[in-house]
Amino acid sequence: LRGRVYLGLAAHCVEDRVGKPVYDAQGMRLGITAYSSWPYYSFDDDFAFVEVDRAAWSRVTPGLAGHPDLPRSAPNGENISVGDLVQLSGWGTGADATQTTREGRVGPLTSYVATGNYGADTYAAPGDSGGPVADRTTGAAIGSVSNLCVPLTVNDGVNPPRSTVYRPNVATILPLPAR
Repeated sequence: LRGRVYLGLAAHCVEDRVGKPVYDAQGMRLGITAYSSWPYYSFDDDFAFVEVDRAAWSRVTPGLAGHPDLPRSAPNGENISVGDLVQLSGWGTGADATQTTREGRVGPLTSYVATGNYGADTYAAPGDSGGPVADRTTGAAIGSVSNLCVPLTVNDGVNPPRSTVYRPNVATILPLPAR
């Protein structure tokens, strides 16, 4: 896919708009929806790509907001481990108020399946969908925010209630534009 730039996001953000234009927050055209798994059947599939217009290339960056050095690599099955710290940057409800809350969300990776999904204890909210998640420990890209869950477990005084960010992971989404 040489000579093209793609932006990843959650399929539920563009639904079935393949071939339709996508605009940024300022109303400027960014590109067109090139791929969308809408309707998806599991959160593993909640992913879409926007092919960025050449005129908009200068407005996109591969780095996480506030962390231009992340990610530094693709996952290879050996550079992501449960327990690593993950970084999430995004504009979710409640996190959009300050630079610190947008860019300072860090938590441990609680699960990782190289062929499908991951989970991490960190704050995510509506508006973070499709946002990038990277492994701070190794610099590897992990995936994007698709689903958030606040488990209904009771705080037992030992384990606090957790917010968990789920799927899909980079290993499953990188091949999608070639389809």
